[in-house]
Amino acid sequence: MDDQVPDRFDARLTSSTLEHELRLVGEAVDAVASGRFPSVTVAGLKFGDELLPLARARAAGLGLQVRPLFHAGEHGSDLIVERASDGRPGDAPGAQR
Repeated sequence: MDDQVPDRFDARLTSSTLEHELRLVGEAVDAVASGRFPSVTVAGLKFGDELLPLARARAAGLGLQVRPLFHAGEHGSDLIVERASDGRPGDAPGAQR
């Protein structure tokens, strides 16, 4: 699929992409909150930076955190949803038990 940005703005395409990406991020939050996965990365989001505040608010209510991964020279980001650390040793995301 060609990821080139069109020369002219297409409101319907933008709206559809934003809704799709919001749904993907919501599903990632749900998957981590369920305990099925310790973390989920939603990659290649065109609106990752715009979705970050919404994703963080939803995740915080479930004891999760969302971190962005920005790519140099590109718009958008990946979002990592993971369990929030409560400060105890071994509770950091990715820590071995």
